[in-house]
Amino acid sequence: MNRKILELLRQPGGATASDLARRLGLSRQAVHQRLRRLEMQGLVVKTGRTRNARFFLASQGPKVEEIAVQKTYETGTVDEDTAFQEIAALARLQAFLNRPAFVAAQYIFTEVFNNALDHSGSRRIQVQVRVQPRHRQVVFVIRDTGRGLFRTLQQALGLKNEEEAILWLLPGKSTAAPERHAGEGLFFAAKMAKEMTLRSHRLALHFLRYQQEVRVEQQPYLRGTEVRFVVPFHLRRSPEAVFHRYAPAAYDYQFERSRVVVQVLRGDLIARSQARRLLRPVLGRFREVVVDFAGVQALGQGFLDELLRVIPGRYPGIRFAVRRVPEVFRPLVRHALDKSRVEFLDK
Repeated sequence: MNRKILELLRQPGGATASDLARRLGLSRQAVHQRLRRLEMQGLVVKTGRTRNARFFLASQGPKVEEIAVQKTYETGTVDEDTAFQEIAALARLQAFLNRPAFVAAQYIFTEVFNNALDHSGSRRIQVQVRVQPRHRQVVFVIRDTGRGLFRTLQQALGLKNEEEAILWLLPGKSTAAPERHAGEGLFFAAKMAKEMTLRSHRLALHFLRYQQEVRVEQQPYLRGTEVRFVVPFHLRRSPEAVFHRYAPAAYDYQFERSRVVVQVLRGDLIARSQARRLLRPVLGRFREVVVDFAGVQALGQGFLDELLRVIPGRYPGIRFAVRRVPEVFRPLVRHALDKSRVEFLDK
C-alpha cells in the first residue's frame, strides 16, 4: 500500500489525504497513518495544515528554504517559557515538528535557558535556531558568557576540577542550587535530543544518537556556556516515555534509575580509584544503576573488581547492572562481577 501511495504522489502538484483515500478506497485516518510513517522515513514531505495539507515525494516537493532566527535576551527581563514561545513563533516550529518533537524541543529549550538564567550570572543569553528542511531537523544554540556550567557545579559541590563535575552531572540529581532545582533537567533533556553538546571553558560534553554515545573532549577556551541541541521533525517516542523509563511506576514515578557511562573517563581504565570516581555520584542517590561500557578501549582487573564486586557489595540497597560490553571484554567482565549483586544485561 505504501508503494501505491508513493506512485500516486509522483503526479505534479502532489495530493491531499482525501485524494489518496478516495483513490485507494481507504479512510482518511488510515491514509494519514501511512503518510506519517513515510514522512518519518524522509520519503514524503507535507505543505500546509489540516484538511488542505498536500503531500509530495521528498525528491519532487516544493523547496522549503531554511529558516534562521537569532535573538539576544537580557537575563532580568524574560523567563524561559516566554523566550521559547517567541522563538517558536519566529521559526514556525509547529509547522515542522510533530507533537512529540515540539514538546521535546520546548522541554529542552526551557531547561537549558532556565539554567542560564539561574546559574550563569550572565547579563545576556543568545539564542540561534535553524530549521533545516533538507535534514528534517531543527538546530538550537543557547549561549551565555557567565561563570561556566562545569565550573559552577564544581564549586557548588566542592569537586577537584571541571572534569569531575561532568561525572556528577551525567547521572542526574546534581545541581548548584538544590533549593530551586532537582538536578534532573539536563539528564532528561539529553535523552530527548537527537544530539546535544555542552561546551564550557576547555571542555565539551557530547551526547549523540539520543545519548546512546557520550564523549568528553578538550577544546579551545570558551567563555561561559554554549548548549547546542538537535530535534528531528518527527519523534517516535513521547517525552513522557523518557521520564517513565528512568522514573518508572515501580519506583512510584521517582527518578531512581540512572546510567553510568564508563567511556567518559577516557584512556586505560586500570585503577580502583577510577572506579570509585565513576560511581561516587550515584552511590546512595539511586536505587538502580546501569553501567554502560560502550566504546571502552581498555579495561583492567583492579578497575573491574572495584566497580563490579567491591562497591556493589558495600551498597546492597542499589541494584547494579552492566550493558553494551564490547565482545572482547565480556569474559573479563563476567569473571569480575558479583553475580549475586550485578546483572549482565547483554545476551
